[in-house]
Amino acid sequence: MGDLIDAIKTFFSSLFFGETPEVMKRRELRKIYRELRKPPFHYYRASTNEVLPAFADSVYKFAIQVRTLEDLFSKTILNENSKIAESFKNYILESKLDDKTLGIKEKFTFEAVFSKLSTSMSIKSALEEINNRFREFMKAFDSPEFLNFDSGFTQLDRLAALSRHDFEKLLSFFDPDINLRSKDQSVHFSPAIGAHMIQELMDIYFLFAELDLETGVSDHVVRLLEKLKTTVTDSEIDKIHRIISKLDSIHKKQLPASIFQYLLQAIHSDPNLVLEADRGTRTFLELYRSKLLSRFELSKEKAVRERNQLEFRNELRNIFQDKELVEIKGYDDALSNLLEFSGFPIFSHLLPFRVLKSFLIYFFEPSIKETLKKLVINSFFEDKSFKDSFISLFHATQSAIEKIVSFEDSLFEAVEESIPSIKEYLSKHEKGKQVGASLSNCIESLNTRARDLIEDITNDFYSFFIAFSKLIDDSKQHAPAIISNIRVISGDRNHEFLEQLAGASKKLSIFLEAMRHFTVIHPNNELSKPQGS
Repeated sequence: MGDLIDAIKTFFSSLFFGETPEVMKRRELRKIYRELRKPPFHYYRASTNEVLPAFADSVYKFAIQVRTLEDLFSKTILNENSKIAESFKNYILESKLDDKTLGIKEKFTFEAVFSKLSTSMSIKSALEEINNRFREFMKAFDSPEFLNFDSGFTQLDRLAALSRHDFEKLLSFFDPDINLRSKDQSVHFSPAIGAHMIQELMDIYFLFAELDLETGVSDHVVRLLEKLKTTVTDSEIDKIHRIISKLDSIHKKQLPASIFQYLLQAIHSDPNLVLEADRGTRTFLELYRSKLLSRFELSKEKAVRERNQLEFRNELRNIFQDKELVEIKGYDDALSNLLEFSGFPIFSHLLPFRVLKSFLIYFFEPSIKETLKKLVINSFFEDKSFKDSFISLFHATQSAIEKIVSFEDSLFEAVEESIPSIKEYLSKHEKGKQVGASLSNCIESLNTRARDLIEDITNDFYSFFIAFSKLIDDSKQHAPAIISNIRVISGDRNHEFLEQLAGASKKLSIFLEAMRHFTVIHPNNELSKPQGS
């Protein structure tokens, strides 16, 4: 009766006052009311601005069905562990590849690339072959099977979000005692004031707006179950298809997106109210390809580095014999490997840093430094300028171990670029937080500091070594011109001391040649520049 009276009023208003905005608004609202009264809806009563139990009943049926998938999604693509969630997403995509193509994928791991480089005479030609095979593999994702993959995955993503949605917030307006987890509960829905549930209606509208469960979603869900369980029965597969078919039916027949928009327009008494739905498509395929490429590049980079280090190990044996390289506190292999496993940059200067610290601890501090101290204390320098520069360069080498200890201590200070910060970022990344850029910046900063410290200390040693070499060469002359008493510092028969000096010079030379693999070496003192430079 109310609608009839309103229609009569609108008719006479139109008759006497023409098509005013108010008349047009009422006409549009009447159309919306009619849509909300059509079978099978009967969702709204305009006279009292109430949403009726039939709407709650449709939402309840959908919620009960979609909840049966919640556990599966929570263990797979919505897993709290981002690595596990990613592995299930990858499985959905990779299940479209044949066994031969999947087998080729295994040839791009670090182990496979390193094996190829280790047995090849030419690293360049081996890398070219590996790169060509990788490009061929990536072409598999351009095939027709992947043409509509992202649209199907987007719908799976939306269904997963619906499985976790709190439908009780909306349904509690119709039945305050509603409990979707109770199997024995009988529901009693009553009409509810529409103005009270606007936010809940908007939340559910955005989930339903672009939902399309006919785009291969059932097959994707079956793939998830296959990876989660050792064996999947035909009845389990049929059950999934039935659930999603029923959800699709409820969505299309009883809960189309337009119904939520009509309800919100009716409740607001605004036929022009328009809600912008999420029309985006998740670009999972492109993300997968991007990560695949990134991991391939990291594996290749590590394999090349390890291959080069094979050649370097002979030099290390000349320096350290059977001694183990000393670890850098905090900036270590364990954390670097964890970063690499998580797809982040590694600690790029680990090996040279460990070589440098090991040389200081095994040779320079306990042996070479003491020999040089004896030389400095007991020498008569004929060239005072040389003496000042030489002693200054020697002091620079003596401070090397202190610089490294200071660097290690700074890694644990309460600052952004520290080891605790990196570990905290990694923990957040594991939980799905978007911290990749901050973590990469932190790692890059530490790598830069490590590189600069290695270059600084190595060049201090190189500058000292050049000056020391001049002194050693001069000591072999008939009348040494730099240190006049160098042949009698340890007494008349000081061959042993001179051999210690020659041994120290040789150790420094081998150490510096090894460090050339990792850093730019140049003298930083006029005295230490080679003659003719």
